[in-house]
Amino acid sequence: MRSLCFLLIACGCVYAADSPFVGKWLIDESKSRPDASGPGITAHVVAYTFENDVIIGTASASDGSDRPNVVKYDGQERTPAPGSANALGYTTYVSTANGATLEALFKKDGKVVGSQKNSLSGGGQTMTIELSGTTVDGVMSK
Repeated sequence: MRSLCFLLIACGCVYAADSPFVGKWLIDESKSRPDASGPGITAHVVAYTFENDVIIGTASASDGSDRPNVVKYDGQERTPAPGSANALGYTTYVSTANGATLEALFKKDGKVVGSQKNSLSGGGQTMTIELSGTTVDGVMSK
């Protein structure tokens, strides 16, 4: 199995000291290694904000459509935002923030169908996203 890693390069200034993720990140496809059996790269821009002590991540679609994925990293089980790109077909997610790591578990009918881990390196200048899960077509991607 191949590891699915997207490398993101910081764009602009980080504007909140509360989280090193806050800011706008662009996917560097030349350094990305999506699993050929997976859904591929579905976003080119990921933006994180810090509101009311919660990190909120928004990934915008790469096909030009306006259907951003919004994830709140607060440890609570939530439903995906309407219109979100959702290759795993998940119905709820639980996500947490811990320093230079963001993690999410995706669930469908109470069972985990996927996970995501975002890690910062390079002094906070590079973010690596590792995804794994089973798509709605039953294809395991990692």
